[in-house]
Amino acid sequence: FGLVFDSIDGAPVSGARVTVVDAATGLPAAVFAEDGTTPWPSSVVTGETVSDAAGNLYPMAPGEYRFPLMAFGTYALRVEPPSPYTAPS
Repeated sequence: FGLVFDSIDGAPVSGARVTVVDAATGLPAAVFAEDGTTPWPSSVVTGETVSDAAGNLYPMAPGEYRFPLMAFGTYALRVEPPSPYTAPS
């Protein structure tokens, strides 16, 4: 889990798309909800409610994103900020 924030004032930034990818392939990572079996999206928008494959809803705080469970591996985050932001800062 993490928080996308404004690097000037530290305020949370909602509306950024955060995607977790397998660092070796560049493909979206396999992510699972807390139960370890239900698929979770590999791309989420900060501050928006996330829906897992079973239809369970998970509200996010402003600027928050979460990728609950993944297999051991090497991953990277790709962040697409909302306007007027750019990333990385």
